[in-house]
Amino acid sequence: MPKKTKTPPHRRVNSNVMTRQEIIRVNKQLAEMRNEVRKIDVAGAKHAAKMRAIPKEVFIY
Repeated sequence: MPKKTKTPPHRRVNSNVMTRQEIIRVNKQLAEMRNEVRKIDVAGAKHAAKMRAIPKEVFIY
């Protein structure tokens, strides 16, 4: 495989194709966001469990 050189600006096609590194970076960010949401969900579930006086074991993930 010949090394792909960077396309000069006047030849570049306006594409929304991302490089592999960018995709990986975005995926990591998304994963982190999902983890944050999950933490919030768990905290909310535990809080709800306390409020309803239900055994907390049900809500431990």
